[in-house]
Amino acid sequence: MDIFYLLAAQTRHFTMPWWIGAILVGLVFLIAHLYCVTRKYHCPKCGNTFRVKWYAFSTWYHTEDRRVAKCPHCKRKGFCKYD
Repeated sequence: MDIFYLLAAQTRHFTMPWWIGAILVGLVFLIAHLYCVTRKYHCPKCGNTFRVKWYAFSTWYHTEDRRVAKCPHCKRKGFCKYD
């Protein structure tokens, strides 16, 4: 057997139609959006319950059950626990 044939056989790439990749990426964004809009956070200072914007949800610090968020009522920015 030729060594180049063996090397070429090991470096084959997986190919798929572009639209399948687009559907998969869209599903990931849809699931992330649904997760974001269903979460309600509770401000420890004023007791207000609110939702955060998608860009704040994806960029601010968070732990397992808390996220840094800004309360729209009292303007406190800090860790808020989700309900």
